[in-house]
Amino acid sequence: MWRKITDYFKNLEKNITKDFTPFQINLWNLFLFLTTFAVLALVLHFLVWVNWNPISVQIFHASVVSKILNLLGLNTFHSGTFIHVSGFGLVEIVKDCLGWKSMVALLGLIIATRKISWKNKVLGFLWGVVIIFIGNIVRLTTTIYSVVKLNINFELVHSLIWQWGLTLLIILIWFFWMRMSLSKSKKG
Repeated sequence: MWRKITDYFKNLEKNITKDFTPFQINLWNLFLFLTTFAVLALVLHFLVWVNWNPISVQIFHASVVSKILNLLGLNTFHSGTFIHVSGFGLVEIVKDCLGWKSMVALLGLIIATRKISWKNKVLGFLWGVVIIFIGNIVRLTTTIYSVVKLNINFELVHSLIWQWGLTLLIILIWFFWMRMSLSKSKKG
């Protein structure tokens, strides 16, 4: 059944684009990419709408970040989703601290990319999730450390540096995955 659906859309696309110039084909591909990405953004909106509650993931993040901060010389311990920082107070790891929106954005970029096999898409997403997870742990750790130990403004580190930093990380993961996948498909 899936094969029939994909064949139908491939034939439809051939009929639509048969008289297109190369420029129009590029515009068509861009349109399909952006449309697919926008539709996949509905996953993000659905998770927000159902009020997804990843409390166990929040606790895990708090535990990992607390241990790393201790290795960096801060006196911390975690209790549930909270990290107690000696001489500073409490830091809560909330749902939006988990990097899940970055993972959904990467998923959208990968699925919207055309001419790459589903196997490479799945592998790219799985590797991307691991990289985003590690990057997010670094983000949380450096944000707390910078605010507590270096007395740097929270909004500067959290909202300016790391918001752009995670966006750049997603784009770099997608770009390198796409280049590797396209070079594999040309060789094989």
